[in-house]
Amino acid sequence: MGLTMNWTRYQQEALTTAVFPPERSVDYTVLGLVSEIAELVEVKANDALSWTERKAAYKKENGDGFWYLAAVADALKCPLADLMGGYTFLPDSYNHLDIPFITDRLTIHAGFMAGLVKKAIRDDNSFISDSRRARMLENLEYIGADLVRLSLAIGSTPEAVTQANLNKLADRKQRGVLQGSGDNR
Repeated sequence: MGLTMNWTRYQQEALTTAVFPPERSVDYTVLGLVSEIAELVEVKANDALSWTERKAAYKKENGDGFWYLAAVADALKCPLADLMGGYTFLPDSYNHLDIPFITDRLTIHAGFMAGLVKKAIRDDNSFISDSRRARMLENLEYIGADLVRLSLAIGSTPEAVTQANLNKLADRKQRGVLQGSGDNR
């Protein structure tokens, strides 16, 4: 399950396409991660998609989720390789490839991440304490594991999903359209 994935290389390459103010890195990247997970849930809810269309949409949004996972980990000063090393040790109840279960878990943990950032902003002038950081990293570990599971559930791999995402972003970077909205940039 992604054991051959070079998470260090992926994180380094992904971050070459980052476009956001460094002083807002935690809140920006967490908001981005939450947004991408919402887009995964939107794919799940779209009954108009064929399975082939759904798999393609999941792959694209899953790749975006991995990008934000790498960016949040970096914002929290955590190597992605350290974060992703533990996902194989999750309880057995997490080790299945049911897409609705996976997207529900992603939604739950993304919500927890948003709540932790909200409380940091409200209670601590955006300061991320060590205990809050630890809870954020725990949630990120679950999110990372579920992004891996989603890759497998759609018949792909984390390597293929992340490489497709890097290719898309490299193309946008080359054309000078990393900023903006929509797939047709």
